[in-house]
Amino acid sequence: MSNASILDWVEEYLAFRRGLGFSLTTPAWYLRNFARYAEQARHRGPLTLDLVTRWALASRARDH
Repeated sequence: MSNASILDWVEEYLAFRRGLGFSLTTPAWYLRNFARYAEQARHRGPLTLDLVTRWALASRARDH
């Protein structure tokens, strides 16, 4: 998966974990939401604290 998106990696990770017997219902939602945010922000490279913080604040703003 050399050109894989963050969402592709999340789906691969979730499939792997489910294969081990984990249900991951809520964590799956958060991971997919974060991956979509990172892709919309056109983030490339390693994940950063700045990206995660922006996602958390954006998610929080939508909840209010």
